[in-house]
Amino acid sequence: ITLSQEELNFLIYKFSKNYKINENIFKKIELILSYKKLSFNELIDLIDDNNDQNVFEIANVILDGKYTEAILKLNNLQKSGVSSVAIIRTLISKMKLLESCFELKENGLSNEDIVNKRELNIFYKDKLNIISMMKKWDLSKLKLCFSYMYDIEIKCKLFKENEFHFLNQALLYVYFQLRN
Repeated sequence: ITLSQEELNFLIYKFSKNYKINENIFKKIELILSYKKLSFNELIDLIDDNNDQNVFEIANVILDGKYTEAILKLNNLQKSGVSSVAIIRTLISKMKLLESCFELKENGLSNEDIVNKRELNIFYKDKLNIISMMKKWDLSKLKLCFSYMYDIEIKCKLFKENEFHFLNQALLYVYFQLRN
């Protein structure tokens, strides 16, 4: 594929700071190139798949108390044009998973038994993260965050020009709930 300097710069800008993620993208590109030629837009789509992973990572790192790392990832996603609502919904989804874990814990299950429950659908690579989060959070703090997140989602939809400002506030709010 022949790319202009502008297209090349755009692709470089879209890549992750995480070399392992980029390595996986290059493997996908190589595999696809063995079957067909790729257009510039197809390359962008392959790289944008990476943004979904970064959205999940923001939820994991902020709920584990790593505010600075979450903000750095958020800034990268903002530059990539990822929807703020997608980020908020992913965060809420992870919080709902934690809420379900706490409900099971109230029934006397251990953290290990909880993360191994089939109905929770916790990916094996996520199990240690969930256990770490369960040790740091409690149900009352988590519930406070839900209403705040819903409010932020509405603000992001109403005031698109400030959506990432609101997301920054939301991440800070979650961090302070975790720390207090």
